[in-house]
Amino acid sequence: MRILTSDGYGVLKLMYCVVVAVLTSLVVDWLARAGNLIVGVVPLAIVLVIAFAWLDPKWQTGAWAGAGFWLLSLVYVVTGDSKEYIFFVAVAIVTILGAYKSPWFLVGLWFVHPLWDLIPRSLPPHLHDLPIACLIYDLIVAFYLVWAIRAKRIVVLGATTKSST
Repeated sequence: MRILTSDGYGVLKLMYCVVVAVLTSLVVDWLARAGNLIVGVVPLAIVLVIAFAWLDPKWQTGAWAGAGFWLLSLVYVVTGDSKEYIFFVAVAIVTILGAYKSPWFLVGLWFVHPLWDLIPRSLPPHLHDLPIACLIYDLIVAFYLVWAIRAKRIVVLGATTKSST
């Protein structure tokens, strides 16, 4: 199985990435319910960047694709609005393109998501700060991704690199 990489830690890395993404969404919810979402997103974005930055380029690509899909597409699906399902599908497609064609699609996803957040919609009361929080959070991640791609810390999955475990 390809998940079990040559270093034998592939399954652990995958579990780590999933746990980081899920914990991030739980912290966002906790911050929102505590009324601290806007002040909490800067440190949370920095922690997310640090959590993935140590991974080698292919794992980092996968981590950002997975976390991006989890964090950006599922936020509004809970509202039940049909246009949110369209965005869900669009995020899935762009995530796949970002992982397998060009990581610049991932950058685009993180840059465009705040624009989607500005579309008026009915949100649960505890999420009223979510559009502004996403603007701050998503741009921090997007700018990191720009740097990481230029530094070759994020690569297309399937590309040949020196370290692909």
